Amino acid sequence: MNFALFVGADVGHPGPGEQKPSITSLAFSYNKNATQYVALTSIQPPRMEIIQDLKRFVTRAIEMYARRNPPPTRLFFFRDGVSEGEYQQVAQQEIKAITDAIDKLWLNANMKLRNRY
Repeated sequence: MNFALFVGADVGHPGPGEQKPSITSLAFSYNKNATQYVALTSIQPPRMEIIQDLKRFVTRAIEMYARRNPPPTRLFFFRDGVSEGEYQQVAQQEIKAITDAIDKLWLNANMKLRNRY
């Protein structure tokens, strides 16, 4: 049976001219029917679109999911708020953060990775 973890992420930025921190958020399913969700938030430097805490967020999401279910066999990641000019850079860094989190968890659990992408 396949168990899927659904994850959504976004960054909220301060208004024009403000030098307040940006707010990052991640919401994820933690039951097998994807009907219950948890949110994680943090702050980071203003106007930074790449989520600095993404590896930690994804690690926590997988761990919380695995407490109630078998470990997820699929992870669906939805990202909001990225402009066209930032797609490539954000994708490269955030996909790496996600795969690093998965690698770390699976290696710690002595599991083999399949179909990483």
